[in-house]
Amino acid sequence: MFKSQKWVWRINKRWIDRTIEEVKFLVDYISEEDRILDVGCGTGRHIIKLIPKGYQTTGVDISKEMPTIAKSDLQQSEPELIRADATYLPIVDNSLNHAICMFSVFLELPSGNQRLKALKQMKRVVRSKGYIIARARFANYYNRSILETT
Repeated sequence: MFKSQKWVWRINKRWIDRTIEEVKFLVDYISEEDRILDVGCGTGRHIIKLIPKGYQTTGVDISKEMPTIAKSDLQQSEPELIRADATYLPIVDNSLNHAICMFSVFLELPSGNQRLKALKQMKRVVRSKGYIIARARFANYYNRSILETT
């Protein structure tokens, strides 16, 4: 296991470009004082870019190792990182302004029902008029499987 995500930035320019592009998109919809939940935060590549801009972030990931890498890369920031399943978020109802769920998080959830549970959990913790912004790599697959369960 890698102890830092810095190798990703050096090896794969696409990751840098994608993250910068996604963060630029996100900041059009969120204010600096907003609290953001990053579901499936992994090594914190979005958190790493949002914290210096003044955003308050909470990262959630089921992995034991990934948030540890994020913490080591964000030593000066003290991000709130929680080990949890996206289908059960140990977060108070209506406590965050927005939720993001980027890259392949939904792909990791094995069924349409679990993807729907994750979306419902995000809706539960996000305040009214907040955004849930998700990016799916295989949009046709996700749209079909989520719609099949509703």
